[in-house]
Amino acid sequence: MNNSIKVRDQYVRSFFKSFIPGGVLVVACLIGVTAQAQLIDDFSSGILTQYNQTIVLAQSADPAFTFSAGSGVLSVTRASGTAPQQDVFLRGDYSLGVGQILRVDALSVSNFASGNYADFGIVLSDVTNPPPAVYSGSNVDTRQNLINVYLKNSTGAVGYRFANGTTQIASSSGIFPTNGFDAVIGLWISRPSSNEYDVGYTTVGLGDFLLKATNMVNTAIGNSIGFYADVRTVWTDPSTLDNLRIAAIPEPSTLVLMGLGLGLSAMVLRRKRA
Repeated sequence: MNNSIKVRDQYVRSFFKSFIPGGVLVVACLIGVTAQAQLIDDFSSGILTQYNQTIVLAQSADPAFTFSAGSGVLSVTRASGTAPQQDVFLRGDYSLGVGQILRVDALSVSNFASGNYADFGIVLSDVTNPPPAVYSGSNVDTRQNLINVYLKNSTGAVGYRFANGTTQIASSSGIFPTNGFDAVIGLWISRPSSNEYDVGYTTVGLGDFLLKATNMVNTAIGNSIGFYADVRTVWTDPSTLDNLRIAAIPEPSTLVLMGLGLGLSAMVLRRKRA
C-alpha cells in the first residue's frame, strides 16, 4: 500500500471517529423531535364520523351547518339561514396534554370576503358533547369550558376565545396578522403547563405568533379537540383546514443538545486536522 493510500485511509478513519459521536447526537435529537408529532386527521378518507357536532350558540331555529371533507381538506358550508350560529366539531379519542401543541394547516385564507361573516378554526373542550344551544325565542349561548382560535373571513383577521365554565375570560373578535392575512399558514393551541393555554397562528416568514396566554381553572379542557365555526349567512367558507396534529412543544434543551452535537463534531475535526 503506497503512502498516499495510507494517508487517505487514516484521514477517513479519523473523520468518522470524530464526526460520528456528534453526528449521532444530532440525528438522535432530530428523530426524537419528529417522533413526537402525531397526525390526527389529514381528511384524505373523507370520513368524519369520529367527530360530534354541537350547536353552542343559536340565535334562530336554523339547522346546523355542515363540516365536510370531500376534497381531502376540511371545509364548512351553511345552506340556509341568516342568524348567528356557532358550532363545535369535536372528537374525544385524542387529548392535548401538558407540553403539547395542537396544530392545523390553514389553506386558501387569502380569499376572505368583507361582509360575509364566517369564522373557522380549532377548539379545545373538556367534553366531546358539550351542552347544546337550543333556540327558544331568544339568543341562546351555552359556550363553556372551551378555547378556540380561528380565521375571520369577514375582515381578514384572526380571533380567539377562552371560556372557564360559563364565563368568557378572554377574547378578541379580530387581530390582524402582522404580515398579512394571506400569509397565515396555520393555527395552534399549546399547553405549556397544566393550567396555562396559549393560542396563536403561524405565518410565512415569521413562524409562530402568540396571540394570548391564559390560565384556566378547568384543566380538563383539552380532553376533546376539534373544530369551531361561526357562520351567519348562506356561505361556503373559502378557507379550508388540513392536517390536524399534536406535537411536543419544542424545548430549549432539545436545541441545546443539537447545538452541542454540531459543536462537538466541528471541534474534534479541527483538533484532528491541527
